[in-house]
Amino acid sequence: MGGFRVISKLVPARSSCRAFSQAVLLRDHNARPNIRVRNHRSASRPLESSGQTYNAPRQAGGLDTPKEDSEREEASAIRTKRLSQPSISTSAQRQSGGLDAGNVDHQREETSPPQPKRPWTAPRKATRDKTPNDNLFPPDFRSVLRSLNLSSPIPYLTADPSAEAPYAYHEEVTVKVFATSDSGHGVGLGRDNWIILVPTVMEGETVKARVFRDGIGFSFAELVEVIEKSPHRVEAACKYFGRCGGCGFQHVEYEEQLRRKRAMVERVYKPLLEINGGVTVRPAIPSPIQYGYRTKMTPHYEQRRAWMPLTNIGFNERGRKTVLDIDDCPIVTKEIGSAYKRARGRLLGSTNPTNVLGATLMFRHSLVLADAIGRRTPPTQVQPMRNCDSDAPKKLEPLPPPIPWPPASSHPIAVEESRAIVRDSINGLNLSYPAFTFFQTNSSILPAFLTHIRTQLRSAITSYGLTTLIDTYCGAGIFALSCAPDFKRVVGIELDPQSLQAAKKNAADNNIANARFFTGSAERIFNFLDHDSVLPNPDHTAVIMDPPAKGSTPSFMDQLLRFNPKVILYVSCNVASQVRDLEPLLKGPEASSSTQPAPPNYLSQGRGKAHSELYIGGTRVDLVGDSKTTVKPAKLYSIVNIQPFDMFPQTAQLENVVMLVRNDKFACYVT
Repeated sequence: MGGFRVISKLVPARSSCRAFSQAVLLRDHNARPNIRVRNHRSASRPLESSGQTYNAPRQAGGLDTPKEDSEREEASAIRTKRLSQPSISTSAQRQSGGLDAGNVDHQREETSPPQPKRPWTAPRKATRDKTPNDNLFPPDFRSVLRSLNLSSPIPYLTADPSAEAPYAYHEEVTVKVFATSDSGHGVGLGRDNWIILVPTVMEGETVKARVFRDGIGFSFAELVEVIEKSPHRVEAACKYFGRCGGCGFQHVEYEEQLRRKRAMVERVYKPLLEINGGVTVRPAIPSPIQYGYRTKMTPHYEQRRAWMPLTNIGFNERGRKTVLDIDDCPIVTKEIGSAYKRARGRLLGSTNPTNVLGATLMFRHSLVLADAIGRRTPPTQVQPMRNCDSDAPKKLEPLPPPIPWPPASSHPIAVEESRAIVRDSINGLNLSYPAFTFFQTNSSILPAFLTHIRTQLRSAITSYGLTTLIDTYCGAGIFALSCAPDFKRVVGIELDPQSLQAAKKNAADNNIANARFFTGSAERIFNFLDHDSVLPNPDHTAVIMDPPAKGSTPSFMDQLLRFNPKVILYVSCNVASQVRDLEPLLKGPEASSSTQPAPPNYLSQGRGKAHSELYIGGTRVDLVGDSKTTVKPAKLYSIVNIQPFDMFPQTAQLENVVMLVRNDKFACYVT
């Protein structure tokens, strides 16, 4: 694009620039914009209304003459003088011998007087969050609200996005808490039946809270004062409790924490228990250590400008995205707390430009095992995995009692490097894994946790003759290796290569010869188990699944139902996703009405599809037709045990272990 010739207005060198030139000419001189003009020969320079002009080359390529420069400078000076004068009408200027309107382009008829700045005031309404937040309330919360039989409607039930909260930003409100959510929020009714959510309160308490954010039919508020206390309230051990977003139950006595967590599991599992029947949720098993139990800590700090001192290191504030500066955390182990204080002392106030975008620190609790120093592991001969079903179930020895953690012969330390190797010992099983990989964060409860899992599987071995254990999402192999003494063969599947190598090393270090580990996604596990001479019979197989908090995938659950193992043991820290995944195993992938008896000998109807399946003495035989769709009757499951564990004291989270056994009387169609 050619250049511009600037005198008192911009003249485009080419017709294609006309629109741009006209847009520039319509600018408001009072705004004094900083306009950049660019041509093919020079970099962009500011062209301001303060009198500085840019002498761009003419279209013909010649430069402006000194006379033209002088005229342009004079016009610019006049324009600057006019803009700096008090606001008077153009006619008054002419009468007093002022400016001639013809000498200045785009002169305003009247210049507005400068407006005084308005003082800042707090917004009338709190920040609006239009995202539905049903997970903040108990599962049966809507029915609880309807049972109140209030004379006026409740905005939360109507779910009207246009409904305005009756409270201003930071307005204080007094409410009586009539329910508590699974996340630890107290629920109260405010003005106009508006729902108020307050953290760290208990049912039956009367509290004063300060509103800071609105949702659809409800508002978030921060606790100001507890007016009437619950008899189950205790003093929190952390001075940051209520502000830090980490813990939510420090104000609740421990026995009440266990009761509330069991009640939460019962509420979430209620739809499945109505189908299953005859099973109740067992009381939550307590953690031997309620404070100083956590073996992992990941504080972080925010992004900052280069050379600005680092001020806050800690965790996010409750309900906000800002980092709360903390100097101590009472739920982590003593070794991690000391390491964090040393690291915080090095970083706080630092102006080092490294990691100005923010960073997350990592601390892991590790054990130095006395019997592992200088020990050489003898070579282990891996047992072949061929013909799994030819062997009878393994003869079981009496199960030893759990060994308290930490072992008396160990020395605890803290590691700060994410690539460092962490060591632990659970029930005599020595484990090592990279610090950045997944591992349970409460080692004190793991002895009882693993003993329960072994007890459940051993009862299934006795009842159903199980010989093979498949550990999906196996990580460093803690479940597979703990249960290996009870099975003929154990298979572990892990996608992360570092965790897989740790599992193989742990098997060798503990002289476990009947466990093998494979790299692969859990979603494809049942497709490649026929490879490498691994031929498990589902009638003699148990599957352990411990997926991430978001749960498993539909692909994995579909393959699990197709494989149809005799026993499934599901471990999860998210009860909601656990119930979602287990529902098709109890109901089938279709409606529950599609289930039908599966006698020892029958031919599936196929529902009009060319592929069907023949059952002869309980053995499945595919009948292949012309269609690409296969209809397979898969037998459904029944829940036999639900056991919560308080893996995370002082928080609303827990670990839940559910055991299911295949029900050979009913089947569903799996396409």
